Amino acid sequence: MKVGKIITQGKTKTVSVGPQNDQVKIENRDIITAGDGTKQDVVKGKGFYVNETTHDCFLLLRKNRIRNHYVRRVDTRTFIAWLLNMIFLEIVIRRIAKGSYLARHPNTLEGTIFDPPKVELHFKNDALGDPIALWIEEKGVFELYKSHQPLSLDTYIRDLKPSELFTPDGHVFGRAEVDQLYNLGTEVFLILENAFGKLDCTLLDLKIECGWDPSGRITVGDDFGPDCWRLEERSGGGQALDKDEYRQQKISDPELLGRMELKYARAAELTRKFL
Repeated sequence: MKVGKIITQGKTKTVSVGPQNDQVKIENRDIITAGDGTKQDVVKGKGFYVNETTHDCFLLLRKNRIRNHYVRRVDTRTFIAWLLNMIFLEIVIRRIAKGSYLARHPNTLEGTIFDPPKVELHFKNDALGDPIALWIEEKGVFELYKSHQPLSLDTYIRDLKPSELFTPDGHVFGRAEVDQLYNLGTEVFLILENAFGKLDCTLLDLKIECGWDPSGRITVGDDFGPDCWRLEERSGGGQALDKDEYRQQKISDPELLGRMELKYARAAELTRKFL
């Protein structure tokens, strides 16, 4: 395929053919979304800021010997990455109980601190609302549950068929792969938590995505920024540098989008100090 030919157009990024075999170009767009894409707006400069935070975070992970897909930055909005066979599971790592976790566990107090961090997996499926995926060892499958309701027989959706999560070598996704995702998610969270802690910030939770690289190894992919974490500055009133405010407001207005631009800009300003 011709270099630059678009492979896929996502809600917040465009993926096209990269300069070498097994590489892609990823362009971050100025689009912000919530509610699985049902709410969508333009935030000026978002693509630039996310490209910056992604660059900084992946270089930090590389320094700490965490395998990831990042190769290099192309321009202010675009970077080159190794092509991954993405795993349709989101890894969510929580230090502090917030958001949908409280809906699933109504007896947990907001602000509860998890030590070690709590790790959860979500099946990436907009039609099902990205349900929580619980690995059931006895059955050798994931059970899917609605993500914003207490876990019960009433909120059970279905089992995630083994054939839906094949590994590149043809083996069914199993306990070994689950453990790898849990361990990798925890490692990435602790590295970023430590880096932000040195900048007087608290990382409450983080979402990452992984895939198999060309050699069949599980590798951290996607990008980094306010879309994938809850982050608070400890000083200055504890400003939140994430998109929770955007998620919670049903109607967008210029003031809200302006505040979001400042959050993305501040996050990029902080991650530049990582290295």
